[in-house]
Amino acid sequence: MSCILIVNQTGYTMKLIKLFIVLLIVISCDSNKNEIESKSACNVENPVEDLTWLKAEIDNRVQNPTDYTKYESILQGEYNGENVFIFTNCCPNCNTIVPIYNCEGEQIGYMGDGNFDSDSVKKTIIIWKPSNSVCN
Repeated sequence: MSCILIVNQTGYTMKLIKLFIVLLIVISCDSNKNEIESKSACNVENPVEDLTWLKAEIDNRVQNPTDYTKYESILQGEYNGENVFIFTNCCPNCNTIVPIYNCEGEQIGYMGDGNFDSDSVKKTIIIWKPSNSVCN
């Protein structure tokens, strides 16, 4: 009779362990992993939607994806008090030049060109990346 009692307790214990594991998985999932931040810039509330040139660049990437699109992202930041947009990627095998644009969509330099480096552009946030992004 004591063996049956142990088996029943073990079955109950296993159910609790399974429930705990499922809850742990659900709680540990990062639902904001691919969430993109939105921050006003260039005198518009939502630059991704409201800056015509930026929206066109993003639409082009969405409508015409390449093998490298999954590595791309667009950052918004500040340089000398002005808003800038950095078209970057996390491609591990690419030797990439990272262009930087102003609010009008004019390329104003490259990351690492002597004017722009990772320390000179402040308050960067990701404002776009593809839905199949492999970048963190």
